Amino acid sequence: MNPTATAVCALSAATLVAAGALFQETSDAPVWVQSELEALSARIQEDVERLRGEKFHGVIPVKLADKATLIEYMTRRTAE
Repeated sequence: MNPTATAVCALSAATLVAAGALFQETSDAPVWVQSELEALSARIQEDVERLRGEKFHGVIPVKLADKATLIEYMTRRTAE
C-alpha cells in the first residue's frame, strides 16, 4: 500500500473509532452534528500529516451515519 493510501486508511480508521461513541447503547450518548465530525476529522488529518511528513491532496470527506450504514461501510471497505 502506498504512503498516501496508508494515511487515508489511518485517518478513516481514526475517524470511525472516534465516531464509534455515536453508537453507544445508552440514552446519555453524545449527540454529534456534521460540523463537529468534520472538525474532528480535520484535526486527525493534521496529526496524520505531521506524523507522516506528507500533506493530503485534499480534504477527506466524512459524514454522520446510522449504525447500519457504518457496519455496511466497514464491511465493504474490509472487503476492498
